[in-house]
Amino acid sequence: MRVIAIFNHKGGCGKTTTAINLAGALAREGRRVLLVDLDPQAHATVGCGVREDEVELTTWHVLTGETVGDGPLGLADIAWEVLEGFYLAPSGVRLATLEQTLAGADGRERRLRRLIEAAGDRYDFIVIDCGPGLGILSMNALVAADEVIVPIDMGFFSLYGLGRVTETMAMLRDRLGREPALSILPTMYDVRARTMRRTLAALRQQHAGRLFETVIRFNVDLREAAAMGSPVVEFKPQSRGNEDYRALAQEILSADLQVAYEALERRQADAHRRDEEAVDRKIEEVYGAIPTADGVRFLCHAPDAGRVQVAGDFNHWNADAADAEMQPTGRPGVWCKEVPLGSGRYAYRLIIDGRWCADPANPYVESNPYGELNSVFEVP
Repeated sequence: MRVIAIFNHKGGCGKTTTAINLAGALAREGRRVLLVDLDPQAHATVGCGVREDEVELTTWHVLTGETVGDGPLGLADIAWEVLEGFYLAPSGVRLATLEQTLAGADGRERRLRRLIEAAGDRYDFIVIDCGPGLGILSMNALVAADEVIVPIDMGFFSLYGLGRVTETMAMLRDRLGREPALSILPTMYDVRARTMRRTLAALRQQHAGRLFETVIRFNVDLREAAAMGSPVVEFKPQSRGNEDYRALAQEILSADLQVAYEALERRQADAHRRDEEAVDRKIEEVYGAIPTADGVRFLCHAPDAGRVQVAGDFNHWNADAADAEMQPTGRPGVWCKEVPLGSGRYAYRLIIDGRWCADPANPYVESNPYGELNSVFEVP
């Protein structure tokens, strides 16, 4: 589940329009999306066609911890279905009293985060519409978010608001240890306006790593869709506004896929490493020179061999000695020989189909007078 807060200190820069239509576009891409309205003005609620006088339970009720039955209300308990896969947690004017209601309450900035965690995997995306300014509602959104999208309407005050958002992110990191990713979305863009073209070019130069490739162009259909209480994907799917928000949704999903792909690669690498470590441990435990109560047990894995022997200073390096011949076990390719020995340090080599070699399962070796390696072991 990915949590995205739509936030800017300035009002009128397209926050609610973005929240509604991004949620609608993600739902059209087959994702289950919850839009959380955290603005007491309830513009996102009205823009989704839900009238305030029809709403009994709002985000105020879940943030204040009201209960139903034996447990507290959850986000799913207050959600309205807007489109297939698109749900709304509505707001209301009472939300404006939350600051006073929660005054002095412990962990009040983390209430929305706990509600989202309690929702589990019910939703693929949660989009949070914030009101302007920074108060307890916006703080709850920022603490809960994995990513913050800052709509910029190409005007001076909206750009000034971007600087304030950056300061807010630093404060959030220092005070609460949270630092969601920050992305910038140009909105209400009119390519005919020279000042907007210059502003967009400056944004791309100064914030290249944070700026979406998608630009939301000025489009009257977006305003008409809000007035009709419908996401533009439903109101006018062939419009330029829907085209832009679909492009934004696809850009977000492509980034999400990249993150998922990288996480999958890490999991596969970790699993491969664990498998190799398990094999190494098994080899160390099963093969080599293993001390026993009476001496040593030689175990060798030589799956293609017809004959395996062991010779060392315990049998005067005589491959024809009676205690040199290793016997096949019940496991394919595994050969065994038990030799009674007293305490001491011993050197040996394996003879596999007549070829003398050090024991590959024993990491302890020493050079012999012939410039080759002998394997060594100790009996306690």
